[in-house]
Amino acid sequence: MLSNLWIQLVLKIGLTLFVDPSTPQGQQQAQSVAQQQEAASAEAQKEHEVEQQKLMLTLQKQMADIQKKQADMELDRAKFEHMVAKDKAEIALEVQSGRPTKIGN
Repeated sequence: MLSNLWIQLVLKIGLTLFVDPSTPQGQQQAQSVAQQQEAASAEAQKEHEVEQQKLMLTLQKQMADIQKKQADMELDRAKFEHMVAKDKAEIALEVQSGRPTKIGN
């Protein structure tokens, strides 16, 4: 147990131990180091995937916000065009009849 703590400490500070791999202790230590490296690599991969997912969700939300703004602008444009057409029709009716229609009021 103490040796595992020592290995973890050495790995964290960036040192490597040179152990004779032909001895049972050296083989066990090499296997332990390899397993720890695999676990650290797997954890780093998971963290990377989570960050990528967060980024994708952020981008999707931004795209949805942009699409909503575009739809709102299109609706405002359609409302404005309708109002202009209504005003033109009202003016034409007033000109034709010779009196105010008071439709817009």
